[in-house]
Amino acid sequence: MIQNRDATKFLSINTHRVSALSFGIAIAIDGITGYLLTLIFPAFSATAGEQYTLIAFAIIVLGGFSVRSRSAHHWQKPMR
Repeated sequence: MIQNRDATKFLSINTHRVSALSFGIAIAIDGITGYLLTLIFPAFSATAGEQYTLIAFAIIVLGGFSVRSRSAHHWQKPMR
């Protein structure tokens, strides 16, 4: 989301507010998407989103491995 927090603080951008705002926008988009999916596929059950959850979880885990091993951003300073 924010590549260089020190530079954004120098420009007097509130990084916490940007993080909270982007998180809120993501939640709103997720809610709208869920609503639209129920309009397209009206026969949803309680386990209707399992396949999407599994795919998203796999993406998050695999993305975390690349960042953890620093292969994704090997040119940047280590995180504090």
